[in-house]
Amino acid sequence: VRQLCYILQMDRFALTLQAMRCLAALTKRESSARIILTLVPAAMLIDMVNSPNAALQRHSLCVLSNLALIAENRVVLREAAFMTTLESLFSSESFDLVLLTVQCIGNMLLEPSEEDYETHDNLVQLLAEIANKAVGIMAESSKPTSSTTAYIANRNLLMLQSALSALKIYAMTGRGQSMLVQKFG
Repeated sequence: VRQLCYILQMDRFALTLQAMRCLAALTKRESSARIILTLVPAAMLIDMVNSPNAALQRHSLCVLSNLALIAENRVVLREAAFMTTLESLFSSESFDLVLLTVQCIGNMLLEPSEEDYETHDNLVQLLAEIANKAVGIMAESSKPTSSTTAYIANRNLLMLQSALSALKIYAMTGRGQSMLVQKFG
């Protein structure tokens, strides 16, 4: 893990991409996920999410999503303005990037901070919009006529499942649940 973190700081694209692929797998283990942010600045990982390269964006977001499963890491990521970065990723044209963003938000909202409730209320609104959009698309393609239509319906089902999962995580907190009821009835 230390060597991969060192490679990330070398600023060589091919090596960085390979290191992020490895870290995406390694950070699934809690022991690895706990030490990454002590070796690599959170801002560096967050900057990689904004890379023009789609593969690097996806792998970076996977790493950050895995890191967000650890409570201490969520604090560090919030301090590095990660929630703001996630908010900006909703406008991406890439289905995969938006899906990973939704999953990552779910991980970041496991234990929402006071700031999450106050300043990122629109993330919940965006999650609800994504869920509504996925339901609408699924309703339009309820009778798949081709393998392409079935593929699109399956992708939208995955997006709906991820958005609802993130909203459920948010609703599991008392304040999150009351905010959802106030907002959506």
